[in-house]
Amino acid sequence: MITCNGILGLSLVVGSLRHRTQNFRVHASGSALAVMVALVTLSLVLPTFTTSTPGPTFSGTQLAFAGVVSLVMYGVFVFVQTVRHRDYFLPVEPSQAVVGTAGANESETAAGGEPKAAASDEVGAAVEGDEGKDVEEEETPAAAPSGKVALSSLGLLFLCLVAVVGLAKTVSPKLESAVESAGAPLAVVGVIIALLVLLPETVAAVRAALRNRLQNSLNLALGSALASIGLTIPAIAVASIWLSGPLVLGLGGKELVLFALIVVISMLTLATGRATLLQGVVHLMVFCSFVFLAVSP
Repeated sequence: MITCNGILGLSLVVGSLRHRTQNFRVHASGSALAVMVALVTLSLVLPTFTTSTPGPTFSGTQLAFAGVVSLVMYGVFVFVQTVRHRDYFLPVEPSQAVVGTAGANESETAAGGEPKAAASDEVGAAVEGDEGKDVEEEETPAAAPSGKVALSSLGLLFLCLVAVVGLAKTVSPKLESAVESAGAPLAVVGVIIALLVLLPETVAAVRAALRNRLQNSLNLALGSALASIGLTIPAIAVASIWLSGPLVLGLGGKELVLFALIVVISMLTLATGRATLLQGVVHLMVFCSFVFLAVSP
């Protein structure tokens, strides 16, 4: 909910306010959304309807199967994103948008009754005139990092992860006291902690949208959702060997309705390859509804 509506919606709004309309790659975002929907359905929706155990829980066998499926889907997605079809997830360059717009103008001019050859000449001249500008604006691809840099980055990543988790553990007691004093449900504490943990991804996604690289924002938002589910379910499945008591994974009725709404809205948003201010506002309003219902269930 936070990633697909909060981070995504904020990125769409900020990017649209600066660049009006932003472009992204449909197959990349669509495939990420498909994996996310499958992960949520198999891991968080099905426990509500299974009958092997009472309540919205998985049996041991079902939890192990869900963990394996989640790990496989997330692993294949990361392989496709970083190795097999890496170009699908790269930002849309301005030159590609210019060519696409020129092709559309050519079709419209030809359909309007003017000679097609003249329309083609005009389009070619426009593309040639903007070619130098596009080449100048295009960023130079970053060089591949050395092994030393990669290892140091990995170490810093784990260090930052420990710092974020430690901060969440430190802040939790004070947040619980504040939430209880305000008379709000304890579920609000989880929402605040999740917002705190996802703050770096939010900042990075908004900065990418401001640079007219909406595809990077989508990669961050949807990738965070996939990592949260695809890695957490297998970890829970392993930890359940030593943990006692029922593990409630199934979503309630309110959460199921919000999830269905997210799926429909996200499909409509990611179907065209172009995003506007309206789509961002819709995602943000759904996120605000989620926060409001957490405070006032």
